[in-house]
Amino acid sequence: MLHPPAQGLTPQNVLKNITSGDKYGNLVGKDAGPVDWTAQTTPSGYLRNPFRLVGFASKVGITINTYNGAGYWLQATTTERAETLLHELGHAFNFMSHRTGGFTISNTAEIKDKYAFDKVVNKNCFQKP
Repeated sequence: MLHPPAQGLTPQNVLKNITSGDKYGNLVGKDAGPVDWTAQTTPSGYLRNPFRLVGFASKVGITINTYNGAGYWLQATTTERAETLLHELGHAFNFMSHRTGGFTISNTAEIKDKYAFDKVVNKNCFQKP
């Protein structure tokens, strides 16, 4: 699912550091209302744009939409929340690919198929062998 990390970084290490607000970025919750996103990842200091700074960001910000409605974080199952975090971690790896090695598919894959990342995450992380 991930290309070999450039400096021995693991997905667990990067996600742990993002969720604790450490050296790879931060994770925050925000009630954005009933919009078309459950979560989004941006290179640190930039507006949401999946093409900007791909590969060169030093940090990322992951925002979880905490709107209390069907299909959003507060009403999601544990598995759905895990899938959301792994999906966003894929974007984070792409934004920081000079350090992390990158994700299997590019952030632009979602232009043609908005479920491209979900399909990769579900296939590699949630399907039983």
